[in-house]
Amino acid sequence: MQKYSGVGLFSSIIKCGECGSWYGAKVWHSNDKYRKVIYRCNNKYSDGCKCKTPHINEDELKELFIKAANELFSEREEILANIKVMMEMVCETDSLDRDLQDSIAELNIISEQMQIAIAENSRVALDQDEYEKCYAELTARYVKAKAEYDDIADQIESKKAKRELFNGFIRTLEKQNGLIEEFYAGIWNSLVQEMVVNAKNGIRFIFKNGFEVSA
Repeated sequence: MQKYSGVGLFSSIIKCGECGSWYGAKVWHSNDKYRKVIYRCNNKYSDGCKCKTPHINEDELKELFIKAANELFSEREEILANIKVMMEMVCETDSLDRDLQDSIAELNIISEQMQIAIAENSRVALDQDEYEKCYAELTARYVKAKAEYDDIADQIESKKAKRELFNGFIRTLEKQNGLIEEFYAGIWNSLVQEMVVNAKNGIRFIFKNGFEVSA
């Protein structure tokens, strides 16, 4: 929950609402007393880019976040109840775990059949065309089964990552008993998914539970 001022904290978080590019840090007056860090669309002055989203300085960014976070904290109990229900729906892996075990069993069966085919070919004078055709079919089955296994495993890991993300969000809300008056890096990291800057509609914070606040 430490207080923090640093460029890396906001990398790949602030997005231009017009062209979809990330905002990057720029330093103004780097060598004098008026030095300050501002963030603006990385494509703002690129050829063909006509987005008119404004730049935002770090102090403004932090103040807007404090306001948005406090709106979130003011509805803490309802949001906590909703996110716990949503987490169980979105992050449940029981059926995928069963599918993964079935996929492992299928891979083991095919692998064993391939080993049997290799052993038999080394002991018996088989028709090599037939053997190669059979082995190619087993290989194709294995490749397909492995792809299915990888897909299921990726889905499980994705759901586990989302669960950890939600848990971090929940922990932050549960620890926060009141409103905040200062910017804290830990709260920012735990809560914010994206901050979208628009030319006409201002700034929108998208939190990791899907809750959105316009500032």
